[in-house]
Order: sequence, then C-alpha cells, then structure tokens
Amino acid sequence: MALHLDQPALTQAARIDALTRQCRLSQAERHVLLLLADGEPVDAASRHLGLCVSTVRSHVRNLLGKTQAPSLMQLLRWTGSAQALPH
Repeated sequence: MALHLDQPALTQAARIDALTRQCRLSQAERHVLLLLADGEPVDAASRHLGLCVSTVRSHVRNLLGKTQAPSLMQLLRWTGSAQALPH
C-alpha cells in the first residue's frame, strides 16, 4: 500500500487522518494512534480510553498490520511524532 505522507506541510493530525482513510483504521485504532503519537505510553493510553492494556496492545497490533509498518517506532515516524525522534 502506498502511503502519501511525505508532504512536509501535513500536521501530525492530518497524517493520522490520512492513515485512517488509506488504511481503513477503526476509530478505536485512530484514538490509540493519536495518543501514542502524542507520547502517551500504552498503559496511560489504556487509562485515558478506559480500556484494558491488552485491548490497546491489540489495537497496536492491528495498526501495524493495517499500515504494514515494521514497528511502532516506524509508524510513529510516519505520523511525524516527536516521540519517534532520537533524544
């Protein structure tokens, strides 16, 4: 699947919206991705969404499968997340 996310003017939210459309992400997967891209760890994202940690991890696995990202770090890079940059 060709993802067209290389336009530098796209904001993080716009990149996530593009991924949502192109990869047919569910709203739950989109919410998880937004939180992770904002730097929330999985356990904090689960509390924020009122979900079990295992459910959030399941959403992450689905995100990786649907986007064909080799890792969560790569997926976060595609979103333009500062969390994916080396410190």
